[in-house]
Amino acid sequence: MVPGDEMAPRLREGDLAFVDRGSGFVGNGLYAFECRGEVVIRRAERRSGHGWLLKCDNRAYGDSEFSEFAAASRRGMRLLGKVRGTIALRVY
Repeated sequence: MVPGDEMAPRLREGDLAFVDRGSGFVGNGLYAFECRGEVVIRRAERRSGHGWLLKCDNRAYGDSEFSEFAAASRRGMRLLGKVRGTIALRVY
């Protein structure tokens, strides 16, 4: 389940995210990470000559930039896998 509102409006808290835990980084897209015991979903972008940018869709949250993915690991982030699909759960 999607935690929090960092990826709103595309993903909202409680939506279901299907994570391919067998994949590593295979290009830009949505990925699930574990950070200090919490699951987070971020949009990862490879920036030529500048490393990686991990972005939140919700502008209320800041982005994280890393010169290499190993630097993200040193800051406590572990890749869980690529988000392959989502199901929006809304109560109307």
